[in-house]
Amino acid sequence: MSAFFSTTAGSANDGANKNHIVLLVGGTGVGKSTLINAIVNHFRQGTVDNIKIAISTHYYKNVTERDLYRPDSENDIENVTTSTTNGCYNYEFKDPINHRRFTFIDTPGLSDTRGIDQDKINIDRITHAAMKTGHLSAIVVVASGTEARVTASVQNTLVLLAGNLPDDITNKNLLLILTKTDRTGACFSLRDFAMKVAKPYEVFYMNNTIFSSDPATWRNDGELREEVDINWQKSQRTIRKLLDTIASLQASSTQSFHKMKQARDMIMVQITAIMMDIGNLNAVEEKLDAVRIGLSNSKSDQQKYASFKTTTISTKTEMVESEHHNTLCREHVNDNIICHENCVLQYTPNGDRAIFKDCACMSGNRCDKCGCGPDRHMHVKQTVQVTTPSIEETLDHMKKAQHDRELQLQSQYINQENQMQQDKNMIESAMKTKYQQVESLCHELQGICKRFNFVNELNAIVAVLKSKAASSTSMKVRADADQIIKNLELLADQLTNRGI
Repeated sequence: MSAFFSTTAGSANDGANKNHIVLLVGGTGVGKSTLINAIVNHFRQGTVDNIKIAISTHYYKNVTERDLYRPDSENDIENVTTSTTNGCYNYEFKDPINHRRFTFIDTPGLSDTRGIDQDKINIDRITHAAMKTGHLSAIVVVASGTEARVTASVQNTLVLLAGNLPDDITNKNLLLILTKTDRTGACFSLRDFAMKVAKPYEVFYMNNTIFSSDPATWRNDGELREEVDINWQKSQRTIRKLLDTIASLQASSTQSFHKMKQARDMIMVQITAIMMDIGNLNAVEEKLDAVRIGLSNSKSDQQKYASFKTTTISTKTEMVESEHHNTLCREHVNDNIICHENCVLQYTPNGDRAIFKDCACMSGNRCDKCGCGPDRHMHVKQTVQVTTPSIEETLDHMKKAQHDRELQLQSQYINQENQMQQDKNMIESAMKTKYQQVESLCHELQGICKRFNFVNELNAIVAVLKSKAASSTSMKVRADADQIIKNLELLADQLTNRGI
């Protein structure tokens, strides 16, 4: 089953039947799935004594709404630190009174205890879910209203959200739901949220703890039962208000999500090309050093060497344009790996990466070429080109050379040095152009999402660049690479700080 799953079929219609699509996002364990259960009860006339369950909880393991059941979406419901939602799932409802249609997309929780890599996977899934919709009526951030301070987990969640939600949507279609509390008991800092993410269009307070409390503790206790009834009624009224607010908002296109993804992919392509250029520069510098040593020796003692020609091969690797789409791994493209050349899958850069499960390079959920999963691959019209130009070098292993032959040898050395210097200049110029493209793409990204975290985005890339530079045997190449790295780090800091 696909990671993007719809519980019912149907498409958006005009007028009263317009489909209002809502993306639910938030940290792990804040109550997104519980909110879905509350919404299900609103649309399906659930009551305290007849609770409708679409997503299992600790005390309500039996799913009553079988048409909404997602058997492959649940992790351990007892572990609140790990997201119980693995993929992005649609829940579609139709209001029987005014015939309005709503699609709520439940997404994986952020700040998962499985670590940064899992958060990256979850953000990727959320982004793809948003892109698939074409338009969003609202992005609803769900947070725990009982968080009195910005913990490390909350801080990480806010940073992830702020850096991946386009400004044109958050400025007009952002709503905030504070769970596990009412307005009087909430201690969540709205000021911090507005500073780190954006100011929400409206804030809702909802206590849905009935789904996470033992019915045996309140069902036969008059005072507790009364409190549960009151919270239930408040929650249902809040849901109605939430639906009315969503319906009143002008839906926004998700095109900006597409643009963010394309810019990020192209940054990776350009950085990979720069790393290849560093390797090419190092190879040219080594050849130049050999030629200069040969020229120096020839000049110092013209009678010492005779001519003896041999041909050596200088391998050059670079990213070049391709006439067809190739499947490349985002993690291993620098290793000169083309996972599937001339891939004919019907895929666009804006599509769901789960389609790569059907690529010829895949065996199950792993690529035969790089070993990574389908969601780490991309389609680009780029390929790795390895060329092996021959360079004639004149090396001497025979003594008593003629004076005029030694002069000819020196001329050959000089010609080789001039040619290699031209090649070096061309590579350095290409590197400069690629860095300028990276810089331009970063500014484009910030124009879409001013709080995009460039430090996080470029951190892994810079680490690989540093490793590549450290392996260079040429001090000049290493110095050039170090300067590019410094420029990238400075750019990341400047853009990230500017967006805070």
